[in-house]
Amino acid sequence: MTYKGRAQCIVTRGNKILMVKHREENDELYTTPGGGIEKGETPEQAAIRELQEECNVLGTIIKKTSEFVDPYDSDNYFYTFHIDIGEQTPSLGHDPEIIENPILTGVRWMALDELSERDRAFLWAAGLLGISSFFEELTSWNREISYPGKARASKLHIMIDCDNVLNNVSEDWVMYLNKKHDLSVNPQNLSHEQIYEAFPTLSKDEINFPLQDEAFGMSYTVKPDSYEYLKKMLDDGHELTIVTAHSNRTAGVKFEWITKHFPFISRDDIIIARKKGKVIGDVLIDDEVRNLIGGDYLKILFDHPNNRGYDAEANGMIRVHSLKEAYEVIQGGAH
Repeated sequence: MTYKGRAQCIVTRGNKILMVKHREENDELYTTPGGGIEKGETPEQAAIRELQEECNVLGTIIKKTSEFVDPYDSDNYFYTFHIDIGEQTPSLGHDPEIIENPILTGVRWMALDELSERDRAFLWAAGLLGISSFFEELTSWNREISYPGKARASKLHIMIDCDNVLNNVSEDWVMYLNKKHDLSVNPQNLSHEQIYEAFPTLSKDEINFPLQDEAFGMSYTVKPDSYEYLKKMLDDGHELTIVTAHSNRTAGVKFEWITKHFPFISRDDIIIARKKGKVIGDVLIDDEVRNLIGGDYLKILFDHPNNRGYDAEANGMIRVHSLKEAYEVIQGGAH
């Protein structure tokens, strides 16, 4: 028998689903692993192959969860299978048909409340309700009516760290030391501790000097997407507070830097706080793990060499690599 169409996988772990991030032109979206059925393949074989290609894991089919006709081509079918991967750790694979300009950009375990309404609708159609834990989750929801575009997302109080989230202070720090002392340390991918180790010929006071220099404090470079996505959060009606753990001695420079580069943020929207868990809000975006522990809010860990060895997911946090990704997480949860 010859099969035509697409086969995809629902891979679950606890209350989360394995999703693959795709880039299409100027848009990015999450889908389940899957793709076209090749000549001579069964839908089951296609699903296992696509999962291995895109997520670098081997799977075992538990059951078929859905089969329906392509609404645009009655000769094609969409097949979905619930697949077990055991304790394997998925990682980003590739699409062998697209070598240049790959469209796969990430893999991630995602809960339903992190997905858009549209993506959840596709999962229901793919048979997610046939998996008991998700059926139980759905039946626990209330009967409130909602529909995307009919009402604005819930307004949230979003708290955002400054250093290494809005700016590139770690890299700028290394570049400053290189220039001042005629050195050539690579500024990429250094944790705070590694910066000290990277300059063995300098004293601790010499390394720390830039952090007390007002001129250096005003020269921090801005992360490329920070202005755009802070503005988007405000335009969506959310309340923004910059929460930065800075010394009182240099706080004035930090206030000036923020209001210079983000003129829509007022001084009243900036808080100096070392114990951020005591600040009340709905979301905190921060690169320091200690700042996210204990607070009663959505914890978004901004990726940085300081936290690369930390298992964010296992500790109730969501790791992101840009404010664009953080914005998408917030949009997915703000209903």
